[in-house]
Amino acid sequence: MNDMLELTCPLCKNTWKKSLREMEVVQDIYRDAHPHQKDKGVEYRTACPFCGTYVIVEVKED
Repeated sequence: MNDMLELTCPLCKNTWKKSLREMEVVQDIYRDAHPHQKDKGVEYRTACPFCGTYVIVEVKED
């Protein structure tokens, strides 16, 4: 499984790649996609290596 994400800082616009395993889990997210099924996602955060701004990404789990 390739867990590398390409991230873009919203402040300085620099891009870099980082593994999900190296990122901090912020919270689990549950959404009702259908009355009998729920979509699960996880929010991860990491700091931009250029300016230090936190970047948060949501990853949908299967």
